[in-house]
Amino acid sequence: MEQRCFIRVVNGEAFEHPITEENLQMVVQDFDPENPPEGLEKFIRKPVPAVGFLETFVGTTYKRVDGIIQDVHEIRPLTEDEKNAKIKFMKDHFPFPSWTLDEIKGEWIPPIPHPNDGKCYVWDEEKQIWFEIV
Repeated sequence: MEQRCFIRVVNGEAFEHPITEENLQMVVQDFDPENPPEGLEKFIRKPVPAVGFLETFVGTTYKRVDGIIQDVHEIRPLTEDEKNAKIKFMKDHFPFPSWTLDEIKGEWIPPIPHPNDGKCYVWDEEKQIWFEIV
């Protein structure tokens, strides 16, 4: 269940951090979420979106969107230097030299596709085969 939150507003802008309705009910006598005291507004908590392989999470701010203050998450593309460093790190630390890195998706591709028969397999780098775990 989504937790209802409120946030202090000073000069029309979000101030500090959201407060849960439950916490407000403990500290504000007769707190009415449908009619919050002056200086408090409803706040919508937004989940952080998935960050792609060639992106980085910058941070979260609180902004008014369509009249309601909410989380606004900033994600930006990696710079060319960041991208190259990430790819180098992955290649330097991946245990299977025979695999290829898809540098767009950030996925490792085995030289032989993983069997798709519902069984569990592990890659044997020395023999270059998938072997079933039983």
